[in-house]
Amino acid sequence: MLDTKIDFISDIHVDSHRQDILRLGGLEKFVLAMLPQKIGDILIISGDVSETINDVVQFLKLISIHYKQVFYVYGNHEMYLGEKESQEFYGDTFLKLDELKKQVSKINNCFYLDGFEKQKIILDNGLSISGLCMFWDYSGTSLAHHTVNSLYRKAINDNKFIKFGSKNLNPNKFFKNQQKKLKKLEEVDILVTHYPPVKPPGTSDDILSTFFYFDGEEDLKRLNTKVCFYGHDHKQHDFEVNGTRLISNPFGYPSERTETKNKRDWIQSITLKGKK
Repeated sequence: MLDTKIDFISDIHVDSHRQDILRLGGLEKFVLAMLPQKIGDILIISGDVSETINDVVQFLKLISIHYKQVFYVYGNHEMYLGEKESQEFYGDTFLKLDELKKQVSKINNCFYLDGFEKQKIILDNGLSISGLCMFWDYSGTSLAHHTVNSLYRKAINDNKFIKFGSKNLNPNKFFKNQQKKLKKLEEVDILVTHYPPVKPPGTSDDILSTFFYFDGEEDLKRLNTKVCFYGHDHKQHDFEVNGTRLISNPFGYPSERTETKNKRDWIQSITLKGKK
């Protein structure tokens, strides 16, 4: 059976690393600095590359040169509308995501995963891969939805920068939209999400933690998923739930790039045995 080396990373936040990019001599050198010494067969990016379409597309173009295939899901920060993009897309995050999908899809070996049309891609070794952003649900709290929503609007930036025309973000409605796509997926070996599909180990019981994961444990079992790559909470994890290995490798903000997180943490790898 053919082994496949999978490189993976999330939460790069290119737009927050402008100084590092300038210091290194541009985005291309920033990308080169991220690459492992032994580059894998494919790269998985679990969301939050940047808040601007241009950053996302340029980053994916540069890094996809080094891989046979790149698989990408957008994160909550790709949904953000800055002042310029808010005007360009009439204050509608869905219009921005449509344009992001169109531009990413033009990159020959880059796959924009969003669970549409039961999207599932078969790798050379026979393993299947699919993915989508997902969102948080209310599984981490017993408080009434309106109380949780009120706290979310006050504590989390999403509500300020994710817009749907004249309407503000409705967390429950957006989650159900994503969940509907997830329910349509059939058995898949490798699942990529931005939001963790279970409560990661060490996550506090604080109400704010509710906004960083969803309850997808039954979906992982139904899909018979071998490995799930995720991001969002900016914490490195590698653990197992009901036979599914869950892994995250966030690059993080500059303030999180401490001396203890050096180059060996930038892009990590695992090897999966194929079906053929």
